[in-house]
Amino acid sequence: MQVIRFRSLAIVLLAMVTLAFSAAAQEFGGVVADGDTIIHWRAVPFETTPDTAGKPPLAVSSVTVGPQVSGFPCFGGASGCGDTVSNTVAVPMPLSVIPHGGAASYVVQVQDVSYNGACTISYTLKQGTTKIAGAAHKMTCASGYLYIISFGSNVPAKLGAAKLTGAVVGGTNKPAATLGVTIY
Repeated sequence: MQVIRFRSLAIVLLAMVTLAFSAAAQEFGGVVADGDTIIHWRAVPFETTPDTAGKPPLAVSSVTVGPQVSGFPCFGGASGCGDTVSNTVAVPMPLSVIPHGGAASYVVQVQDVSYNGACTISYTLKQGTTKIAGAAHKMTCASGYLYIISFGSNVPAKLGAAKLTGAVVGGTNKPAATLGVTIY
């Protein structure tokens, strides 16, 4: 009987933690229509340590491109997310070879370690030095948050190799991440 009670208590505690994370994951977010681009963004708090010495204030965790999928990207375990596992991020299937003309989600994930203030999160798609697509979202960044921003837009009809860059600019901080892609 004691084992059953312990398991029951553990299940109840696990459910409470999952619900608390789900509520935190929905702390703030939004959808912004900016011309032909629909921007979906979400933020979730994460644990930080008071010691930020030697750590970058902002970091771009990843940049991906994939097909537009309703309800994605989202934080796993959050209400309405197709991914029910907490502490995960569900993004549309990341691709390195993308068809031109189709709708795509350009997803940028940012970790804010210690920066507070105005910031801009963006993506650019370039062939050589020529920008063929891109968008930006201005917002207020807060220390201790993870951001996931999806820019919905069509893939340009510019066949060949390209470089996808996801970036965040906050004050003097300008980290970025890149991904090589091929448009066919």
